[in-house]
Amino acid sequence: MSNSLRKLLSGPDADLHLGTARSLLGALKSSMSLGDLPAGRLKRTIEGVDYDVMSMFGMDQVRINVPEPNAPAHSSTSDRALTVYSSPCLT
Repeated sequence: MSNSLRKLLSGPDADLHLGTARSLLGALKSSMSLGDLPAGRLKRTIEGVDYDVMSMFGMDQVRINVPEPNAPAHSSTSDRALTVYSSPCLT
């Protein structure tokens, strides 16, 4: 899937959500390959868990934040947006 994967986990049992994060990363990389983009980022909130996945030149990162059980829930529609961006290639 990637040359290098960095995992940033926060909250109780965040590691249990790595499968979903990897699926999101796969969807991001598929979108990037269709658009011939060298870098991209995808943010999602699914069932209260925040996912932030990014890929840049073969280095991938997943960030998973599971809120504490008593923490107030936040509502953000911007977390549901797909953002794919390109960076100029250096040759």
